[in-house]
Amino acid sequence: MKIFKLLKLSIKLATLGLLLLALGLFAAPSVNAQTEVITEPAQITVVGMRGTVVTRNIFLRTATPVTQLELIPLDLNSDDGGAVLSAQAISLEKSLGNLTQPNAIISQVKFDLRKVNSGEFNGKLRLSYKDGEWAIPVTVKVKEHWFLPLFILLIGAGLGVSVSLYRAQGRPRDEILVRVSQLRVQTQDDADLSKFKVFQSRVDSQLIDVKMALQGELWDEAQNAVKQAELVINRWLKGRGDWLAQLDYYEEIKQRLQDMDDRLPFVQAVVRSLEDALRDAPDLESPVKLRDRLQEIAEQVNSYIPLEAKMKQLISLNAQLSVKEAKSWQPKVQNLEQRMGSLQPGDLAKDANLGAEVEGAIAEITELLSQQEDMLDPTEVDFGVNVTGAIAKGVEFRDKIISLLGPPPSARLLSWEEQASSANLRLKVFTVSSYIIAIVFLAGAGFSQLYLDKPTFGDNPWKDYFALMAWGFGAEATRDAVTKVAQGGGLPGLK
Repeated sequence: MKIFKLLKLSIKLATLGLLLLALGLFAAPSVNAQTEVITEPAQITVVGMRGTVVTRNIFLRTATPVTQLELIPLDLNSDDGGAVLSAQAISLEKSLGNLTQPNAIISQVKFDLRKVNSGEFNGKLRLSYKDGEWAIPVTVKVKEHWFLPLFILLIGAGLGVSVSLYRAQGRPRDEILVRVSQLRVQTQDDADLSKFKVFQSRVDSQLIDVKMALQGELWDEAQNAVKQAELVINRWLKGRGDWLAQLDYYEEIKQRLQDMDDRLPFVQAVVRSLEDALRDAPDLESPVKLRDRLQEIAEQVNSYIPLEAKMKQLISLNAQLSVKEAKSWQPKVQNLEQRMGSLQPGDLAKDANLGAEVEGAIAEITELLSQQEDMLDPTEVDFGVNVTGAIAKGVEFRDKIISLLGPPPSARLLSWEEQASSANLRLKVFTVSSYIIAIVFLAGAGFSQLYLDKPTFGDNPWKDYFALMAWGFGAEATRDAVTKVAQGGGLPGLK
């Protein structure tokens, strides 16, 4: 029994040994098969641009001499299967064997990317030789040529600069020009406005300020000037009829002044007051304010006219006195005449006794004349005429002396043409350089990140090109934002 068990055990051991021997025999060829072919590189990765040709060298060593090496063409597919790199784009160029090592060869494989879409393609490069074949994993990454992406990026940057410049300069200018055009239409279509020229002049003056502010790119000042011009037009439109009525009243007062001696200080002061009132009309809240000022001037004129008539009457009566009486009254009449000649509109209320003194003098001289029995002799008449003529000549001589005083000499302005030209050139160079430097740095960063760092740029054209354009557009927005932050921080050189 024991012998039988031992025999059975020995049979199992022998069977197990045979199985192990068989496994060893089968495994040895497999290991040899795995180690008999060596390729370098073990995996091929190709990165290139469309329109180019890329070559790779492959080292192949087998257990037997390599002869009749051929490339079995296979397509390379994208990850989603939507694009294919055709097998015709891959070819075996040449092979270099080694006589001392006939089982090793170096081959050159060409990848023609001239008719290949952008993207990533994966597959295997299968090589066939006389005693076998071998497959090498291949990854091909193709991206667009740099010219078109860079052009799209610059287009985006150009759009950003255009929008920024228009937002900073063009839009404020256009808004102001539209408002100016509306004002011009209102003034040209209003025939009554040409009658009240001071309103028209004020609007034209404000528009000149607008023009000068636009030339200096002072948008706030230009807007303020347009706003002031609009306020003037609004005041005119609200009280058109009343303004015209006050203008007629102004002409009536001015007509009354034409009958007076324009050399008198009173007349000159009243004329200036009239001109100031009319000149200030566009700044007044309503025609009522202008009416009040004209009424005040009219009251001054109405107070002066009777006083002037009495003074003329007094001078006429004084000329009729005898020589003896004329000599005694001449100083008093001259004093009254001098006070009358130097009278100002504001003195009518202060010097209220002047009218009473003139009336009293008229009454006294009239009484003296009534008491005279004899007619004045010629010498007395000549004396009165000579005295009056002497006074008139004195006034005329004084006016001539004043008229000889000319305006003060104007100051000669220094020439700034050269300084202005040089400064203008520096400003232009600085402005253009700042834009170029900012865009080159910002756009260069985007080009590097979105194009250079992406080996398959262009596989999704809408996404890739739109991202480049958006980055270029955003480069100017970033530059503008950084500039405004720097301006807010008060950094030197930034205004």
